[in-house]
Amino acid sequence: MALVYDTIVSAGLADLYERIADAVASRLSPRGAVLDVGCGSGRTVAALARRLPAARFEGVDLSETMLALARRNAAGLQNVRFRRADAMRLPHADASFDAAISVASIKHWPDQDRGAAEMARVVRSGGRVLVIEADRECTAQAARRFVGLWRFAPGPLRPLAVAYFRRFVAAQGLDADTLRRRLESAGLRDIEVDRDGHQPAVYGVATRP
Repeated sequence: MALVYDTIVSAGLADLYERIADAVASRLSPRGAVLDVGCGSGRTVAALARRLPAARFEGVDLSETMLALARRNAAGLQNVRFRRADAMRLPHADASFDAAISVASIKHWPDQDRGAAEMARVVRSGGRVLVIEADRECTAQAARRFVGLWRFAPGPLRPLAVAYFRRFVAAQGLDADTLRRRLESAGLRDIEVDRDGHQPAVYGVATRP
C-alpha cells in the first residue's frame, strides 16, 4: 500500500513537494541540523537536502516500508540519513537540532501534543519547529485542485477521489486554530499559522525559547 501511495499520489505531487521545500528551506540554516519527524517516503526531506547541501538532515518514521522508500527517493544524497523512531519518544538528546519539521504526519500521531513537545525538545534554543498538515476545513475547490495533481483519478474517478480525500484524509488533519494550540502546548513562541491559498493545507512555524 505504501508503494502504491508513493507511486500514484506522492510521485504525482513532485511540484508540490518542491514548493514546500522552497518555503521551508528559507526558514532553515544553510549549515544546520534538521530532523524530519514522520518523514514517510522522504520526498520532502530529500528536496530540502538538495537545496541545502551543507546542512545535515535526518528523517525518522515508524514504518520500515516507508523508510525503504525514503532511502530510495534520497539515493545519492550524502547529507541525509534515515532511521526508525517513534514521534512520541524521539531517540535524540535535547537540543540536538537547529530545526524539526513534520509534513503530513501529525494527524497520525496518538498524542499530537506529546509529539509537538518532542519536536520542541530536540531543537536548540532559538531553533525552529515547522508543521504542515492537511487542512480539515479545506474547501471542495482546494481538494479538487489537490487531487488533480495525482497521477491517478482521471475523469469520472476524480469526484470519488476528492470525496475520499475530504472524508478520510483532510478530516483527520488540523485546522489553523488546532495547529496553533499544538505549538503553544509545546511551549513554543513567535508562532505563525496560516492556511495555504491554493492547496488544502495548514502551516505552522514557531521558535523554541
